Amino acid sequence: MFGYVVMNKPEIKFKDFDLYRSFYCGLCRELRERYGISGQITLTYDLTTEGVYAFHFTSKHHYVAANEDANTTDASIQVLYDKTAPSIAAMEFAGAKASADGIYYFSKDPSIHITAEDAFSLGDYKVTDQVGNTILTGNIAANGDKTFDKTLVLTNGIEENKIYTIIFYISDKSGNIATKSNENGVAYRFAVDTEKPAVDIADKESTNSLKLTQYWNGSDVTVKASASDNFLISRITASATCDGKAVADQEQKMNLETEAIGQTMNASFIYKKAGVYEVTEHMMRLATQRLQSVPLLSTMNWQISASPVFR
Repeated sequence: MFGYVVMNKPEIKFKDFDLYRSFYCGLCRELRERYGISGQITLTYDLTTEGVYAFHFTSKHHYVAANEDANTTDASIQVLYDKTAPSIAAMEFAGAKASADGIYYFSKDPSIHITAEDAFSLGDYKVTDQVGNTILTGNIAANGDKTFDKTLVLTNGIEENKIYTIIFYISDKSGNIATKSNENGVAYRFAVDTEKPAVDIADKESTNSLKLTQYWNGSDVTVKASASDNFLISRITASATCDGKAVADQEQKMNLETEAIGQTMNASFIYKKAGVYEVTEHMMRLATQRLQSVPLLSTMNWQISASPVFR
């Protein structure tokens, strides 16, 4: 014989062993009796094509004619032969886009949407971090589902303000396992960012006014702002009013001293028109589910007039 159906001999009972031998050896002997040794050696129990196989066995005493049903024993069994792992069709973080550093930032409840399928039936799934700690696990074998389409919330064991790399595993009932840890070579990384950015405005008085001792009457006023974040800052902007009216963007000149997206960014804003100003600096940060404008904590006021002003 070219292949074998192997029993679990330590667990089988004597009567079941006899039945097994009658099926296993009886067919082989019957083929030899009917077709000679050439028929016997062609017998194989190997399964070469994946699928669900149904086997039916009939055992007779040796004195019972082949066309008689007396003193026979029948047994049937189904066998699933599956050596192909499930396929993971899609895996993407929900409600977020990758930032410049390839990390997906969330303010809370990081989640990822995954779809997968198997030709027969799925089994278990889990999500782990880069060192193998289990973040999430589940079983879908009981339902006999062939498809998996879920949004998983990744909160178990997740610390805030820490970057995680995740791996997704999914198996079928036969034990074949598929994994996904990257998309086109880019690892799945995310962080929950809860720290507020630090901001600073140069030459600011304790009264929240700008020091103007270095300016003469009628000269331009430059406001310098800097921001830092535990992850990334993408932009600094400013909104201003002069004598209670909004200052148009074209009336405030901005010099971006730090152009690259990073943990720190510096910029300066120049104002020329005479009047009483109130300016609020803004920064654009990436550590949220989407880009958001976050006002800095400082608002400045000063006056440009025809005579020197010292505040």
